[in-house]
Amino acid sequence: MICNVWTDLPLRFQFRIKCVQCILRREKAVSASTELSGDLTIGTIESICESIFPDLLKKFHQLYPNVSVSIVLDSPDVLLDRMNKNSIDLVYLLDQPIDDKRFIKVLEAPENISFVSSSVHTLAKNDSTDLASVISHPFLLTEKNASYRFVLDRYLASLGKEIKPFLEIGNTEFIINMLKQNAGISFLPEFAVRHEVESGILSILPVKDFHMELYRQVLYHKDKWHTGEMDAFIELAKETFQTSSVSDVFPQT
Repeated sequence: MICNVWTDLPLRFQFRIKCVQCILRREKAVSASTELSGDLTIGTIESICESIFPDLLKKFHQLYPNVSVSIVLDSPDVLLDRMNKNSIDLVYLLDQPIDDKRFIKVLEAPENISFVSSSVHTLAKNDSTDLASVISHPFLLTEKNASYRFVLDRYLASLGKEIKPFLEIGNTEFIINMLKQNAGISFLPEFAVRHEVESGILSILPVKDFHMELYRQVLYHKDKWHTGEMDAFIELAKETFQTSSVSDVFPQT
C-alpha cells in the first residue's frame, strides 16, 4: 500500500502548513529586500583610523558589502560639532570621558597614552626614568588639537614645563616610521604602536612619575534617526572591542 503523506493529512493541517510556508517565503523576501545598502559616515581621529579601523572596516565590508562608508578625520571637538549638525552619523574617539546630554555613548574603555621611542633609544635601555629626563629629548608630536597632545600640554603647563617638538604632524603612521629610525620620542596611544612594541622595534618608556589614561568612545546624537547601518557598525565595534573595562554607566550591551 502506497501512502501519500500530504494527501492523507486532514485539510485543516494542509492549510496550516501552506500558511506557514507562505509566511516563511514572505519573511525571506522582506529580508532580502531590506539588506543593508545605505551610507554610513563615521568621524574619528588619525590614530584610531590607522590602528583600529583597517581590521574593523574590512570585517564590516565582508558582512555588509553594499554599505558605502565614509570616514571623516578631525579633532574630537570638530567631529562632535559636525555630528551635532547631522553631517556625521557617529564618532569613534579617543578623549577624556565625554558627558554631554546631546550624545548617546554606546562604548567606552580606557587606553594608556605613553611616551614611545625606538627600542635602541638611550631611555629604552633604562628600567625607568622620570618625566624631566624624557621631555629633555627631541620630540615628534601630533598637532596641538589632537586630544592626547592637548591633555599632555595642559598637564605639563600645570608643572611649568613644556615640550617643543622639532616636528608636528597629524599623521600617526609618519611619526611611527620616524620612531623606527630612532629620530626621537613621541607620545601616542599604546594601541597605535602595539605591533611594533610586540615585535621589539619600539618601546614604551616606563616613566615613574607620569601616567595618562584616556578613553575610546563611540557616540551618536540622541536625536539621530537610527539606521540599520549604524546599528550594524555599533554591534561589530562591540564585538571587536579589545578591552572589557567598560564603565557601568555605558555597558557593552
